[in-house]
Amino acid sequence: MQDKIILGLLLDGDKSSYDLQKSMETSTGFFYNTSQGSIQPALKKLVQNGHVRLEEVRRGGRSKKVYSITEEGR
Repeated sequence: MQDKIILGLLLDGDKSSYDLQKSMETSTGFFYNTSQGSIQPALKKLVQNGHVRLEEVRRGGRSKKVYSITEEGR
């Protein structure tokens, strides 16, 4: 179920895992608890299956992993 939630949130735009966690807390937090410990494996699986693309972006001198949905993920 978490992979479907992640894909739905990525339809709104690219997000880091932290951004995904915050979005999930505000949108699905009433009925579905989440943590980085469960988001990271779900993202890894989605990337491996070609549903999500991972890109490392430099922002403010720091490298940040940003996830975006692919056509297959839609």
